[in-house]
Amino acid sequence: MAGIGPAGEKLSRMACVIFEGRYARSAGRTGMGAVMGSKNLKAVLVRGTGGVAVADWTGLMKRAAAYGDVEWLDYCTGRARRFPPWR
Repeated sequence: MAGIGPAGEKLSRMACVIFEGRYARSAGRTGMGAVMGSKNLKAVLVRGTGGVAVADWTGLMKRAAAYGDVEWLDYCTGRARRFPPWR
């Protein structure tokens, strides 16, 4: 679940989106909570058991590589990694 609180409802520029569950985190640098509040969106809840099928895996990796070396956080291990991983 991703939700906002009173700050998001009042359209505060520092409003965060709080994520619950196994990988609980918060997204607060961009004021995305205020964006959700402006759309009258209190929370988003998604449930599923399947994965996401990628139709063109090679094309996806080429596009990702076009962004260069980007660091990302591996939520399974909690460590920063380089993307794409083969570089």
